[in-house]
Amino acid sequence: MLHGFITQDSDERKVIEKITNFRYKHNGMPDLTLFYNLLFDPVGYEGMEEYHGFYIGTNILRKEIGIEREGRPGDYDIIFIPYHKDKLFYERTAVFEVKIARPSFENVNRNANSLGENQVYGLIADGFPLVGLLHIVISRPLSLNQTTQIKMGKVPLNIDWQPGDPPQPKVQDLFESQPLDWLPWHGLDQQMTRLICAGFPKYVGINAFAITQNPDGTHNVTSSREYNGYTSGYFSPKKSMQTIAKIEEHFLRYGAERYRQAAMWDH
Repeated sequence: MLHGFITQDSDERKVIEKITNFRYKHNGMPDLTLFYNLLFDPVGYEGMEEYHGFYIGTNILRKEIGIEREGRPGDYDIIFIPYHKDKLFYERTAVFEVKIARPSFENVNRNANSLGENQVYGLIADGFPLVGLLHIVISRPLSLNQTTQIKMGKVPLNIDWQPGDPPQPKVQDLFESQPLDWLPWHGLDQQMTRLICAGFPKYVGINAFAITQNPDGTHNVTSSREYNGYTSGYFSPKKSMQTIAKIEEHFLRYGAERYRQAAMWDH
C-alpha cells in the first residue's frame, strides 16, 4: 500500500483538506464516514432524514468567528453545519480537533505531538454543540521484509457442491500468503487507547484511524469496530446560544468563501 497524496510529511492543513473531501468513486458523493457517528447519532434517524448535506469549514480562525479567549489562539480544524434545502441547523454544528501521529518501523510507538486535551476542553468552553477529537495515523510504509505474512482466500468453496460436481479445491489451495503492513493497525490501536484513558467527557466523540493509499489512487481507511462506541458523543451540556449565533453570523458573512457544500444524496 502506498501513501501517495498523504505522506508522512503532509502537514496538518493538507490532511484536513483531504479527509473532508474524499469522494465515493462510483457516484462522486462525499465520503464522510469518518465523521458520521458524531454528526448523526446525536440527532437520531428523524434528524438524519432532515439533512440534505453539510457545509464544511476547515482551518477557520477563532478571530474570524469572534470567539477569542485569552490563551486560546489558533483555529478550528473542521466545522460541520448541517442543512435542509435552505435551512441551516446552526444549533447542531459539530467541530473537530485533529491530531496526527506519524509512526515508523524505527519508532512504532510514536504518538501525536499533542493529545489534544487543551483544545478539546477549549472547544467545550467555547460552547460548540458537538465536539469531536480525531487522531489520524499516517505511518511510514513498511518494506517487504518488515511486513508480516497473512493467509488470504483466493479460491472460494462451492457451498452448493453435490456429488458428481467437479472436485472442491484442496484446503492448501484455498489461501495464499500476502504481505501485510501492520503498522496502521498498531498505530490506531495505540492512539485510541490513549484517547480512552484520557477520560474525556462522554459527550465528546473520540476517534482514531489510519489512512493509506492504493496504487490505483483509491484510499484505505483503517479503523476498528472495537472502539465504535466511543465515536458518537452527544450534545454538549455547555453549548452556548451566543456561540451558535456567532457561527450563523460567520456563515452568513463568508458563506461559500469559507465553507464547502457537501450534498449527501439527491433530493
